[in-house]
Amino acid sequence: MNKFNQAGTPAATPTTTSEKDLLVAAYQALDTERRAQLLSYAQYLVDQSQTTTEQRVKAMEFN
Repeated sequence: MNKFNQAGTPAATPTTTSEKDLLVAAYQALDTERRAQLLSYAQYLVDQSQTTTEQRVKAMEFN
């Protein structure tokens, strides 16, 4: 199982069909409330990642 993309950085998405199938099956097995919690947490992680990236860019601008 390859966890890195061609550039050598960690892959952000599953890299094999079986990984994707497992994630889809796990998501589909969740009830509506758990799906909402999972999506909310995923959005939180995306927001945190964006904030961290913006902070790094600002830090580089000052150096």
